[in-house]
Amino acid sequence: MFLMLARYPGAAERSVQVVMCSDISGSMFDQYRNGRMQRVVDKFFTYASTLSDAATMDFWAFAAKSRQFGAVTMDNVRDYTFAEMGGFERWMSMLNYQFNNEPEAMRDIMMIYGGLRAPVMVLFVTDGHLSADWAIEEILIKTSRFPIFWQFIGIGGSEYGILSCLNEIDGRHSNNAAFLKLEDIDDLSDQALFQELLCNLEQWLNELSCKKMLEE
Repeated sequence: MFLMLARYPGAAERSVQVVMCSDISGSMFDQYRNGRMQRVVDKFFTYASTLSDAATMDFWAFAAKSRQFGAVTMDNVRDYTFAEMGGFERWMSMLNYQFNNEPEAMRDIMMIYGGLRAPVMVLFVTDGHLSADWAIEEILIKTSRFPIFWQFIGIGGSEYGILSCLNEIDGRHSNNAAFLKLEDIDDLSDQALFQELLCNLEQWLNELSCKKMLEE
C-alpha cells in the first residue's frame, strides 16, 4: 500500500480521515455471518491506516437508524464485526434491521464531519435497494461544498438507483462522489481495489486544492 501511494502524490501529500459506513439491514445478514463484511473491514482498514496520521478508521453502521461505533484500530480490527459492541447481530437489533435508511446515515456523518477543513473520505457500503434517491442527491449537492468525498461501494446487491448515475447530478460545487460495484470484495485484488480508491481520492483532492477548499 505504501509503494502504491507513491503513484498518487495528490493523495499522499496530506492526511485523510477515512470513515467506513456500512449497511447493517437484514439483507446484509449473510454477508456478515459468513465473514465477508469482516474481509471488507480488513481491507478498508489497511487503506485507511495508510492515509491517516492516526492509523485508525472511524466506523458507522446503519439500517433504519445510524450510529457511530468505536474506531477500527490495529488492536480490534481482526474480529471487529463479531466483537465490537456485541457484534453485528446486536448492531442489527439496535438499528432496526428491517429497513435501510441511507440518507439518515449520510446526514449524521455530514453533521459530524462537515465542519472540518481537513479531507474526509467516506467508504459507504450498501447492497442496494436504496430508500430515497432524491434525498441522497440532495445531500450530495449540499456536501459538495464540504471536504467530504463519498465513495459508495455496492457489494452483492442490485438496484443501486442514483449511485449508478452520479455524474448526472447537477448543482454540485465539487465532484464529491464515486461508485464501485462488486459482487464480492475479493473480486478485485487488493492492488486493484486500492488503485481505484486512490485514483478517485486524488482527483477529488486536486479539485479541492484548485478551489481553495482545504486548509493549507
